[in-house]
Amino acid sequence: MPDYNTRYYIRIRAVFAGCSSQWSATTAFTSILAPAVLSTPEDNITGMPLSLDLGWSATSGASTYDIQVDNDQDFNSPLISETGLTSTAYSATLTDNNTVHYWRVRSVSTNCTSDWPGEWNFLTEYPPVILNTPSDSAECIPLETTVMWDTIPGVLSYLIQVATDSGFTNIIINDSALTDNSHSITLPSPVTTYFWRVKAEDVNNTGPWSEARSFVSAIRSPALTSPANGTAGLPLETTLVWEEIAAGAVYLLQIATDIDFDDIVLDQAGLNENSYSATLPGFNTMYYWRVTATSTGCSSLWSEVWWLKTVLAPPVLLLPANGANNQPLSPTLVWEESAGAVTYDFELAYDSDFQNHVSGKGKTGIPSNTITPKNLNITTQYHWRVRASNMEGTSLWSVVFNFTTGKLGPAVPELVSPADDETLIPIAVTFAWETADRADHYNLQVANDRQFTSPIVMETGIASNSYDASGLANYTEYW
Repeated sequence: MPDYNTRYYIRIRAVFAGCSSQWSATTAFTSILAPAVLSTPEDNITGMPLSLDLGWSATSGASTYDIQVDNDQDFNSPLISETGLTSTAYSATLTDNNTVHYWRVRSVSTNCTSDWPGEWNFLTEYPPVILNTPSDSAECIPLETTVMWDTIPGVLSYLIQVATDSGFTNIIINDSALTDNSHSITLPSPVTTYFWRVKAEDVNNTGPWSEARSFVSAIRSPALTSPANGTAGLPLETTLVWEEIAAGAVYLLQIATDIDFDDIVLDQAGLNENSYSATLPGFNTMYYWRVTATSTGCSSLWSEVWWLKTVLAPPVLLLPANGANNQPLSPTLVWEESAGAVTYDFELAYDSDFQNHVSGKGKTGIPSNTITPKNLNITTQYHWRVRASNMEGTSLWSVVFNFTTGKLGPAVPELVSPADDETLIPIAVTFAWETADRADHYNLQVANDRQFTSPIVMETGIASNSYDASGLANYTEYW
């Protein structure tokens, strides 16, 4: 029939060889009701809530409607099967999330029932996400923190929103396609109430928003100020400065010899100022430092870690001993090498305050740990000090040593005979030398090795400028 729910009349007559019979008696029938036309929700839609309204268009001639809903396309055991519905909508309540449901509606009149139309389907939404941490109304949440929620089986990704209002009109974080059940967020403002929520959302389906939770952000970490990161050559007593976070804030300062702060040398709590004069324990040592702040009962995360390096240790003077007397007029001054030093600076003065320097006796850039000042005055007290340097800076001056020179000593004797490298010398030898200026007496050594480790002759207090030695071995080289 061309139309549903329409009254049709029928009659018949016979026709044979150009001859027609009379029409039969007229009979009538009415065509079947039109099936209901489904309207909402649209076919193949996803993310539908478990409680939803199913709607269809009114069918001409229908007085009631039957509806079926099932998760089986064959409707063998419908989850919902209602008859006699007088409206064109039905509020269904389902129990299974993330499940395809099929539904259909047929029209019913007093004497007629339509066929079932082709079914539509929809996919129920994922279950709501259950938030984990931070807990609702939590306080002192770090500005860089990680939020977590419970995993929903089968969900491929999630969407998170963070806002400054419970209505989520001022959203500051809107991150999607999160494949894990946690997310690291950076909050823009300290001591601020934030609201957050999460829902499951992927290419297959979506879910409702979780309950919204709130938390209050912590104070932010102090920014380190001085000395600049990586400063070297600092004195052991160094003032560390950082940003003042808030009025009345209290700070904790840590200094360590390693970046992981396993070896902490200073752990100073209860600081009411944003600076601290620290006394560091070691010269030429790298230190790491960081600060955290507490205000209104809330503590920040640690600041970033900066490092500094202390100055070289001042050299330790060795020779001559402090206060030594009768020193040569060209003494050799020796000090202990400072770890990390490249060169040394030397000063020589007549006074311990180094206001009256010895002209021409100061020197910089000395590469070794010794120096020999020449032509000092006799019976004069001198004061000397040394400091170490490298590319990172210069140490403090060493302690001050003093020494006093003696009188002008004797000249070095000049050997006369036997001549150097002379051979065929008798084993009884007369050793002779030139008279030395200012000499009272002479000391003589003869050995069979150039280092004079075991002298054969070792005479002292010789009044003249010669000495007769006997008992030397034949055919033997002597010095």
